[in-house]
Amino acid sequence: MAALNMEPDWPNPGESRAEARIRLLYRTVRLVLGDQEILAVIRNVSRTGVGIRTFGPIELPMEMEIELANGTLLPIRKEWQNDMGCGASFRSPIDVELFLTQETPGTVRRSLRVNLDHHAILKDASGRRPVQIRNIGIGGALLEMENGIEPSGAFQLFFDALRSRRCSVRWSAGQHFGVQFDTPFPFAELAEWLTKLARENMAGPPAADSVD
Repeated sequence: MAALNMEPDWPNPGESRAEARIRLLYRTVRLVLGDQEILAVIRNVSRTGVGIRTFGPIELPMEMEIELANGTLLPIRKEWQNDMGCGASFRSPIDVELFLTQETPGTVRRSLRVNLDHHAILKDASGRRPVQIRNIGIGGALLEMENGIEPSGAFQLFFDALRSRRCSVRWSAGQHFGVQFDTPFPFAELAEWLTKLARENMAGPPAADSVD
């Protein structure tokens, strides 16, 4: 797997932001926040940092990682945050040309998936059954269910706060199976849901009421 080439020197402190930043129109990425993951969008990048748009309120940690087109996880450090996202710095200056090549539409990349552990309901001809979502993207998901499922199965998948999706099973191995959604999720809709889940998980369970 190719790694980013790191340059030894930092930019001249007098370099203006306009000169330092290359604005990108829209680059979707997976943002790793410790044991939580969300979908985000890169809006601009320079040798020393990156501007990231998030979807919904969430307090981002100081240390994070972004996944590039080839699957490389690149460590970043939060420098500021507002309601729309954050600015983050790289640990060392990057080769921007290589970064852009890896993040240009048309490059070969793995389907962008976010790992999680969340419940859903599967409904088919035999009834309703609980499943666990192990990862999800706009076009499909990895699911886990006791006793598994037939490789050629099709069903409706119900979420707690997303519109249900008709699913076709693409492969099956034991309790795990991969599905394709008949209708992909809009990126922003899925990103908002994942951000909400991550925010709730990072906050922990609600405090129990005190007993006098």
